[in-house]
Amino acid sequence: MKETADSQEQAANTCTALRMTLGAGMDKFVNPDSHGEYVELVWHGQFGLEDSKLNLLDVDWLVECTNHFNTAQEFDAAGDAFLLLSNLKDIKQEFIVPFLNNSPRLPTLRHCTLHAACWAIDINLPCDSSFAQAVLTAISPPIQCGHSSSDLFANAICLLKLTDWPKYDLLFLEGSLLIDIQHLTFLVLLSPSLDNPVEFYQYCHALIHFMNLAMITDTPSLDVPVSLWTMLSQALLTMVPSEFDPLDDFYFCLIFTLASCPIWLPHLVKDGHIRRCIDIIPVFCDQPPSSFFYLCGIFLHTQVTYGQQSTLLITPSQWWDLTRMAWHVTGHWDHNNSSDSDVLDDSDCVDILEALVTTMKSHIPQDISKNDLEFLHGGLGDTICKLEVQDVPSKAIIDAIIDAITELKRSFEPTS
Repeated sequence: MKETADSQEQAANTCTALRMTLGAGMDKFVNPDSHGEYVELVWHGQFGLEDSKLNLLDVDWLVECTNHFNTAQEFDAAGDAFLLLSNLKDIKQEFIVPFLNNSPRLPTLRHCTLHAACWAIDINLPCDSSFAQAVLTAISPPIQCGHSSSDLFANAICLLKLTDWPKYDLLFLEGSLLIDIQHLTFLVLLSPSLDNPVEFYQYCHALIHFMNLAMITDTPSLDVPVSLWTMLSQALLTMVPSEFDPLDDFYFCLIFTLASCPIWLPHLVKDGHIRRCIDIIPVFCDQPPSSFFYLCGIFLHTQVTYGQQSTLLITPSQWWDLTRMAWHVTGHWDHNNSSDSDVLDDSDCVDILEALVTTMKSHIPQDISKNDLEFLHGGLGDTICKLEVQDVPSKAIIDAIIDAITELKRSFEPTS
């Protein structure tokens, strides 16, 4: 766009044309001059621009518009051109980086460049490191972390844990779908080394979250490379040390979460995780208490898909030890430690309680001691109390536990 006597008019006309093109991107009337409606255009507009239908002159013109208006600091127009350009799947990561680096202070351009970043990623190829850092840096202001690699990772994990935009995020990403930004964050976030089990554990949970969400919602845009499934499954085997320590609970929690997903379970069976968990049972007494619950859950999920023959190596006495301790875990809460996690906060854990009741009842020894009976009653009763105060208590689960308590009293407690 050369400087001429009427360049200002040409620029104005170009701005108008770009804005009118964007206005046609929704199947309803929208006002692109409204910030909220513009953001809706960014993330949900359908502009019908496919690289197979555009010649190189069209693409070059959009690139020239984007660069010209960005240099002229006419960022609304630059954003319009960038938004149209971002719908072309051959947009390059290196082209987006300078705009990402300048976008955090410019809300409109920031939305457009992050949307463009989504199109520039091939999930089966690693992202350019400068591109990945630019994306994470552009996303980071809502959480207000620094921009070192460790701070960017911590910020990304904070973002991935959100269920809604925080109320203090008023300047930047308001109006965008949180799940879109979370997915973009995950795709550019490098997996941490196994030498750092805490960060690796956090990354695994983020990965599991998105794989499950993509399956549950049947959302192709949330897909991740299938190669990561085997990589993660095999890498997790290295998290089981020869001598147990408090980090062992991380492994069992992760395997439990993975086993709840039917797509993941075959990988766990094939790579030996289920057999590893069975082999751990005889030396299990020194494990963190919640591990009892997670092991039960792993085996119960395995039985749903592969039948009871998949856990034949577990003896009746081992099942009894695992299930009675699992009820102790569900009923326990450390009132002196507010940071202590509760397995019943996880819906996947609540979902297996009915199966846990059935398994426990089938493995109660006929010669159960009075102490064991009282211990089991306490865990079951405390679990009911906790379920009853949940936002959405499950009547079927509570009724199943009450029936188990009644049956225990009738079968094992002496009558007067």
